[in-house]
Amino acid sequence: GVTRLAFTPQLILHTDANTYTSGAIWNDLSGNGNHMTLVNNYAKDATYGGNIKFTNGSANVNFPSIDSKYFTLIFWIKMDVLTNYNQMILLGISSDTSLYWGNFLHHSSSTGHIYAGTASTTANRFEINGIYNTTSPKMIAFTFANGVMNLYVNGILTSSKTVGNPTSATLSKILFGVDTLNAKLGRVLLFNYPQVQSEITTEFNNNKTRFGL
Repeated sequence: GVTRLAFTPQLILHTDANTYTSGAIWNDLSGNGNHMTLVNNYAKDATYGGNIKFTNGSANVNFPSIDSKYFTLIFWIKMDVLTNYNQMILLGISSDTSLYWGNFLHHSSSTGHIYAGTASTTANRFEINGIYNTTSPKMIAFTFANGVMNLYVNGILTSSKTVGNPTSATLSKILFGVDTLNAKLGRVLLFNYPQVQSEITTEFNNNKTRFGL
């Protein structure tokens, strides 16, 4: 049979630092008004066609709830520092202010590994070795479809795994730098459905030259 999603697939959030000038608000370009709040230690940076550089900083955005079983999160990031259990990015609920395994959490290690998933147990997360460095940007894309988690790096499917669904039935917040972020962010996109490979590849191909890839 055909699996049908009980909602209209749509773009929830779209920020791009090439439109950012100054201030604590990073405007949402999706038309939904889900503007991101830059919290501390951030600055406009001209590299890669415009990005926002965080130095022990953070940012967050709240948006109307989406079904936690279906989403795509894409971000263009260049790590400036690699440390264990740092550079955390959380997709959770509006009350989340700190690390919370149980929704969806990503973080990196001092050796550039990615850890991501819905829980800290190995059954509910994956570890991908040596993805990040401090010399080049990456386009990271996570898709989630009712327990199936895919990771794409620079438009290429790197890993797929069946994990438990997030604890929360809905998601309504993204936190960049749950502890702190030492990185440059160029673009962030959130969709309420799991994108297919061709959509991920299109996003990469449309922006890779800007990021020197």
